[in-house]
Amino acid sequence: MKKSAAPAKQDNRKTTRSLKEKSEGKTKRVGKTKSGAASPAGAKERVAGIGEPIQERLHEVVDTAVAGVERRVDFYVQRASDRIREIEKTGHEAARKLSPQQPEALTDTIEYLAGQIGGLADYFERREARDILDDTRRLIREHPVPTLGAFALLGITAGRVLLAERDAPTR
Repeated sequence: MKKSAAPAKQDNRKTTRSLKEKSEGKTKRVGKTKSGAASPAGAKERVAGIGEPIQERLHEVVDTAVAGVERRVDFYVQRASDRIREIEKTGHEAARKLSPQQPEALTDTIEYLAGQIGGLADYFERREARDILDDTRRLIREHPVPTLGAFALLGITAGRVLLAERDAPTR
């Protein structure tokens, strides 16, 4: 029984060794130069051959993701435009309601502000998100101090609105 087990182990070792030699031989032929030294160019070609399909697929995935994000941002820009348009309408309605009771200068100011807000809504309707981002960057570069002041004022206003909304159900 011991004699039959030993040849089986030897056959297994021979098979394993021959498989290793075959795989090493293939590697040596592809990755070595005529002198037998390893060729960095051959290795780079093999890696590049493998990497190209992966890179192409990665570019497709990134392009799909970017397109999805752009669609989503454009949707939010459109929603913002709709909300701004509502504010414009509210301003015009407020000016009409105040007209008989208030001085003409006040109603004219409210009408003017509502018109300016309408212009902002028009701007958002005509532009894509990427254009708005480019315009915002340019504005910040050209006028940094007023822009920071406007953002601070916007932040304070947003904070007040959010606090008022939070406290509204308790009143």
